[in-house]
Amino acid sequence: MKFKINLLLQKINWEYVVLYSFYGCCLLVAVTAYHIIRTEFRAAEEACQNRNGVLLQEKQGSFVCIKRKSVIKIDPETS
Repeated sequence: MKFKINLLLQKINWEYVVLYSFYGCCLLVAVTAYHIIRTEFRAAEEACQNRNGVLLQEKQGSFVCIKRKSVIKIDPETS
């Protein structure tokens, strides 16, 4: 049995295993980041809709809700 396992381990191309593992990790990080950003956007959008305003995003990434003549800065974690 040990001989068969050693033979199997020798046949595996470990460069491909490492490469595919790296691609899998990169994909996992990208999907996680997308979901975090999307969740923050939805929370800010909901908070702005409750105030009957228009949601904008600044270059720094923070969200701003504009309601007629007032500007409301939204923090998605507290809203």
